Amino acid sequence: KRQEDTDIRKIDVKWTSPKQVLNVFNTYGIDVEDVNANTLLPFRKDEFIDIYIKYKEQAKLSTSYGDKFLQNVDLDNRVRTSFKQILNTGRIASSSPNMQQIPANNKYRNCFISGDNDWVFVSSDYSSQELAIIATGSKDPVWLAALTEGKDLHSVCAELVYGEKWYAAAEEDCAFFVRDAKQKCNCKQHKKLRTNVKSINFGLAYGMGPMKLADTLLISEKAAEKLIKDYFKAFPSIENFLKNLGSYGLQTGHIKTYAPYRRTRWFPEWRGFDTSQKDRGKIERASKNTPIQGSGADMCKSALVLVRDYIYENDYPAKIVMTVHDQIDTIVRTDKAEEWCSIFQGLMEQSTLEIIPSGLLKADTNISQTWEK
Repeated sequence: KRQEDTDIRKIDVKWTSPKQVLNVFNTYGIDVEDVNANTLLPFRKDEFIDIYIKYKEQAKLSTSYGDKFLQNVDLDNRVRTSFKQILNTGRIASSSPNMQQIPANNKYRNCFISGDNDWVFVSSDYSSQELAIIATGSKDPVWLAALTEGKDLHSVCAELVYGEKWYAAAEEDCAFFVRDAKQKCNCKQHKKLRTNVKSINFGLAYGMGPMKLADTLLISEKAAEKLIKDYFKAFPSIENFLKNLGSYGLQTGHIKTYAPYRRTRWFPEWRGFDTSQKDRGKIERASKNTPIQGSGADMCKSALVLVRDYIYENDYPAKIVMTVHDQIDTIVRTDKAEEWCSIFQGLMEQSTLEIIPSGLLKADTNISQTWEK
């Protein structure tokens, strides 16, 4: 009797098997065709689904950056990666191992050290790079003013998108309204509204539509459509900017990054009026994305050249060790860290002036004992 009870209670599910997990979910009452994260996101409010997604996320981290990752450590205790510089987006890719996929969480980044007690990390990245590029291209007055005056852009946008709802959500001593500072606040409802608009602000650079926004915010597609509509009503210049980029790519079969580089990305699937509907959507999204992400990539490569040239021409005790999208990481002799921090930041900001002559885009530069985000 006891053995029978034990057999009944025994659950023999291999949670790494998509087929077995799918059977479990279907039996549980979740009607899905696969167990991919994007498919399951709408069901994440269910505790069972949420736990499974978290399990998959942790399992992937363990597989990618657990004991197996140590195979990439060379005999001198250093990790060396390979870079591929020619991508459609203009960005640089890393492989063997892919260091750009190391989680931005400093629990992972801090595991990497300079390898020498006399050297420290000095890292610099652009502050809201893609947002500054969008503001420059669209010439939107609200975006430009917020970024120029150091106001919290996402909160400023949320105020215009939500109007009365934003004002009604303000709590006592809200940092956004104190002396009209328009800074990020801790109001509970403001945080939620700000997150919604922030998702759109950053999603603009990737041609995000209602379906993707709905998945990101865990809301209905209809609610996402309304949110995007309200957003563009508040910012018509940004809507026109993106529409013009999409139209240009569909009409010409290519798109360019900002001046002075004007790097051209051709779309091999383009067939003029005969382009399939599927390819038209792909081209339109890439046409909106490339001038933004691609111009940022042009800027980063320019910064890498400026930093490299300065180090070599001045025989400076610093080395470029890593780059992750809009961040460049160097190591420098400890006694030169403060000096290099100032020089490095100047070079990073110098590289922005070709594309954003207004000087709107700034860099954040920090000294640390370990690799940091």
